[in-house]
Amino acid sequence: MTSADQPSSLPFGLSRETVTIWALVMGVLYALEPVFEILFMTYIMSYAAHRAVTLLTGNRADRIWFRQTIVVVVYLATLAAGFLVAQSVIPRAIEQGKWLLSQVSSMSLERMRDELLARTVGRFEFARFRLGAEYPAALKEYATTQHKVTGFQEARRMAREIRQSFEESLAELESELALEQLRKSGELDDLYRAWLRANRAERELAANEPLRQRLADEYDSSFAVVYGEPAFARDKSTAAYLEKRAGAILDRVTAQLAATGRDRANAERALARARARDRLKTLSPREMEERFRGYFHNEVPRRFPTFGYSHEKLLLLEQANSEADFRARLVQESAEEGTVEERFKAWMEMKLARESRLSQLLGDTSDALRATLPRVTGWLTSIINNALSFGFDALVSLMFSFMVVWEIPQLRQSLERIRGTRAERIYDEIAPGLRRLGTAVAAAFSAQAVIATIDACLVFAVLTYLGLPSAVFLSMIVLVCCLIPYVGMLIAALPVLFVALQQGGPSLGLHTAIALFLVHEFDAWLLSPAIMGEFLRLSPMAVIFVLFVSQPIFGLWGLLLGVPIAVFLLNEVLLRPVSGGGGGGE
Repeated sequence: MTSADQPSSLPFGLSRETVTIWALVMGVLYALEPVFEILFMTYIMSYAAHRAVTLLTGNRADRIWFRQTIVVVVYLATLAAGFLVAQSVIPRAIEQGKWLLSQVSSMSLERMRDELLARTVGRFEFARFRLGAEYPAALKEYATTQHKVTGFQEARRMAREIRQSFEESLAELESELALEQLRKSGELDDLYRAWLRANRAERELAANEPLRQRLADEYDSSFAVVYGEPAFARDKSTAAYLEKRAGAILDRVTAQLAATGRDRANAERALARARARDRLKTLSPREMEERFRGYFHNEVPRRFPTFGYSHEKLLLLEQANSEADFRARLVQESAEEGTVEERFKAWMEMKLARESRLSQLLGDTSDALRATLPRVTGWLTSIINNALSFGFDALVSLMFSFMVVWEIPQLRQSLERIRGTRAERIYDEIAPGLRRLGTAVAAAFSAQAVIATIDACLVFAVLTYLGLPSAVFLSMIVLVCCLIPYVGMLIAALPVLFVALQQGGPSLGLHTAIALFLVHEFDAWLLSPAIMGEFLRLSPMAVIFVLFVSQPIFGLWGLLLGVPIAVFLLNEVLLRPVSGGGGGGE
């Protein structure tokens, strides 16, 4: 009996040769981990493109020239579609992501909590309060003390103050973002020296005439040494020489001021404000109004508590020429007393909500949420910063994919060369399993990408209909998250609901939640079964378990590929029938 015929001492009847080969394969895959993203995208693109080329060529696939023409057409169409997306969608998504980041940074969790309580607990408590004997006296007291904005001119004045406060807050926020970008870009030091030269160096020389004279003498001496006394005597009175000497003196003073850090903080603020002004000039009127709406909902209740108009009414107030015009625009049919009652109702609901026990219990929750805001902003910043790198990786993967699909016939012929060689044993061991695994993962991922695209389009339509800002950016988040089967929509719903609650309060949040729930149910019960077919034959609980295990181990790739790989291992390895009904191999 030879060593090859001896029964294996390893589990499941595996040979040492098999274990060694697969250990080497796993080692190679682990070594390629830094470029795994490019390799994976290359494989997915090659799989999809090869399927498209095979479908288009049909019975004429053996004609090399015809197949190569179809390959070029497929990749040119893909490149054109990618260019259109990169030009139209990606810039808008990045811009909306930056706006959303600014809104998250300046949001008021207390306001969101209070509004939610006012529309639930406060409304219930006010219904009870209104039936009590204290209601008339409380309404009268509110009308004489709290309700201060009664005249049209006073309301217009406060509207102008709100606009001015918004512009100042926006400029301050953009200045902070601009300063952070300048620090990260590494150009802040050069700009600081240029600012010193333009704003402080001449002032320093004017206040210290001996310094100017000393620096001028040093420059004259250096010029005479380098170019000679005759040249100095000839040029010292010319305008060009005097201008050059003045510039050199300013450079010397600027270097001295920069070395001591003179007015560094003032310079950074001035540079940031200048960048912020340039940035604000590029914003469209629509985007400015979206930002103003977010500011109005976040800050006006806190900074201008006596301003009793909504955002929509404020816009009408700004457009009106007179009080009669304002009334006509509002189409008001109720008397002023009724308006006071409505404001008193909203004010009292908020007051009763803040005094409730539930508000006290949610105080700790608000603190916990506030502590997580830096993580949220960091996550959004990471998404925005990685957009360009992802686009570059996708372009590189597309190029590699084109080379692979172009050379597929030649690659098949090259594989025949390993027959009868030492590499044949390795190929026969790993090729069938990797081929089935790659095909299964590529098919599942491609199908899930189609599902995610449809979900993102549906969510974009819903967000546009509901009037939520940053619809493109939020839809891109949905597109990425929905690459995760079943639970992707639940993950993507969190930032969408967050924006809805911030922009429109509980009412818009509820409408958005219902819409997202309907999209999720359409995905889970109709879309995914129709597109994925019989591949994902796992219960939702099994999917959640696989994601729960794979994410801590493999991170993002565990979420994206954990379910397809788990289904493959279950169907092709564990539940695959063995020959002879015993413990033999395939």
